[in-house]
Amino acid sequence: MRFYSDAQPILDRSFDITPVDLAGFVSEIEIWISATATWIAEHMGEAALSRFTDRSGWRSAHFPAALNPDHGRAISLLTVYRTNLRALIESEAWS
Repeated sequence: MRFYSDAQPILDRSFDITPVDLAGFVSEIEIWISATATWIAEHMGEAALSRFTDRSGWRSAHFPAALNPDHGRAISLLTVYRTNLRALIESEAWS
């Protein structure tokens, strides 16, 4: 699934941004989440979408290198959604 690999460059850039770039970085994450969720809903169904968007176990992590709390939350959210996506990919339920 290309969405999983599409998230890696975003994560790779997560600590190489400046305060001026933060809004664009957050927007890029939101676009990735939206595109991934849309594809999952259309091709895998509501249960898979629910699994992808599940944040029940999410805890906003502290990233010492984050520019501010919003930056840290954005990185944390991308990581959670990407982890959820990996679980979908690895699960036989949606194969």
